Amino acid sequence: MLTKILVTLLVTVGCLWFASSKREQNRPPLLVVASKKDQQRNSMLRRGTYMFMFIMLLAASVMIYIEISDNYTTVTVHVINT
Repeated sequence: MLTKILVTLLVTVGCLWFASSKREQNRPPLLVVASKKDQQRNSMLRRGTYMFMFIMLLAASVMIYIEISDNYTTVTVHVINT
């Protein structure tokens, strides 16, 4: 269970690092305009990164919920004296 959480956190941090590193790069001068194709590709990559991060967080939340809910199930035991 701990390994799942650590892997999820590692992927989340990696996605955030990837998304923020694109913003920190030197931007082209204002006179140079990126082509429409480059802008679309960058926006698709950014959306894909955020979508992947959301899916990983959702999967981690579901796994944690399943692990916690399994630990607290009610079991009925019948003792039969023979």
